[in-house]
Amino acid sequence: MSDVKHFAVFTSDRTNLARAIDFIRTHDLKHEFHINRVRFWVPEGPVLTEFYLRFETFQVVLDH
Repeated sequence: MSDVKHFAVFTSDRTNLARAIDFIRTHDLKHEFHINRVRFWVPEGPVLTEFYLRFETFQVVLDH
């Protein structure tokens, strides 16, 4: 399995939350819904590059 990066978007950020959920569904990403955030994992490679290009302004990285 390739390496993955762990991210989250807060539910209070409604505009970006909707965009992130669409991205998660489109790419069939592993995810967890919580009360105040959605955590998800993006595999390294083209999907991660697309994620960085689309969501560079709001991403919350949980990896170190």
